[in-house]
Amino acid sequence: MPKATGSDPDHTSTTEQTAVGMQAYDIAAFRALLAAYESERDFSEWLTGLVAGVAAHVGGPYRLTAGRSGSWESARIVEWMQSAGCEIPEEVEYLRERWAPADPAVTVTLPQQITGEQGDTVGPERTVTLDVTDDDAYYVLTDALEDWAHQRRCDAEDERATGCPVEWSVAHYQRMAAIADAMLERVNADT
Repeated sequence: MPKATGSDPDHTSTTEQTAVGMQAYDIAAFRALLAAYESERDFSEWLTGLVAGVAAHVGGPYRLTAGRSGSWESARIVEWMQSAGCEIPEEVEYLRERWAPADPAVTVTLPQQITGEQGDTVGPERTVTLDVTDDDAYYVLTDALEDWAHQRRCDAEDERATGCPVEWSVAHYQRMAAIADAMLERVNADT
């Protein structure tokens, strides 16, 4: 049961929220930093590089601290980022490339489904976006694509084994397998 906070009995806080005003990204960032601390050999070097990467992406150390310019915290962060090379053009370029945020989503545009010998179309073109940072979604997607490609190759071999294969059918199966392989390659490149 959520614990009531403050004087407003309708205002509740869940156990997930550890302080008033915390956002979901605060919790995610805290957990990510703890995980990095446990994994990184040189946590301070990693953290400096990460914050310098953010500074490079937002326009430099002064942009990073613009919300509290003039505070002692901002002054220390600017000094920290200057020592990390955030004002050296070559270093800024390196940091932007090194810490380029990957798009965790794979977007696939599905064409209209073609049915029948006359090429009748059913259903509109649609776009599906999948978050491949979710381990379960990633494995479902990659396993399905691998299975699909394998099955289409088997279908092509079965068609060839009939003794009088229909070439368009073999080519169709091979094309579908190649599409699945290309999608799988894209998914793996984005993760």
